[in-house]
Amino acid sequence: MRSRRARGSAVRAAVLGLFGAALLCGCVSVQKFDVPPQTLRDQIRSGELAQPGDRVSIVTATTGERVFVVTEVDQDVIRGEGVEIPIDDVVAVTKFSLDVPKTALAVGGTYVGFYALIFAAFLIAVGISSI
Repeated sequence: MRSRRARGSAVRAAVLGLFGAALLCGCVSVQKFDVPPQTLRDQIRSGELAQPGDRVSIVTATTGERVFVVTEVDQDVIRGEGVEIPIDDVVAVTKFSLDVPKTALAVGGTYVGFYALIFAAFLIAVGISSI
């Protein structure tokens, strides 16, 4: 059977993990490109708009929206895992990226705040009313 301390540690780790995951999900930048379709196509072909590793949402004239991670771009198609879209069919592009500085500050601030709250609760519990 687990000790009370081990259970408390596991609960704390789970709560912090959930906060961290929520913050990571919330710190994604979305960049929508509002330019004419032909300009989008030219920028994709030149490598300005989408490169391997980028997470994108591409809307096409025939198949609608597809969200995927780019694996390859050539003059005719943009490819992802199980996705191949003709560049001439692209009408809109949105790019998603992780905002690392904001994410680090948010996660670090949450951890510091959580431990400050635990420390304050401990001081109140042992009868120390001022810090």
